[in-house]
Amino acid sequence: MEIQTKKELDTDLIAITDRIVVRIEEEESVRESGLFLPDQAKEIPHKGIVLTAGPECWKKGIDKGDRIIFVKWGGAKIRWNEEILIVMDINDVLAKITN
Repeated sequence: MEIQTKKELDTDLIAITDRIVVRIEEEESVRESGLFLPDQAKEIPHKGIVLTAGPECWKKGIDKGDRIIFVKWGGAKIRWNEEILIVMDINDVLAKITN
């Protein structure tokens, strides 16, 4: 996993209360075995990087730049600056990825 630079995490969105804005981590198109996985066969990803977190989120240990796993159908997808993002409630976060 590439380390995200501060510029890559910058957004002009500000999450409010207990909401977070997440950039979805895309699934790899080529498996370790070398097989190509077409877009139609990919599962909806449920991992992402927090771009902004509301003021209540620090209580649950989630902040900007964190990699998280969230519920599969959590949040609302939005298109922002030619990118698909998810705005979700902090309670939709299942785990924080630490490595």
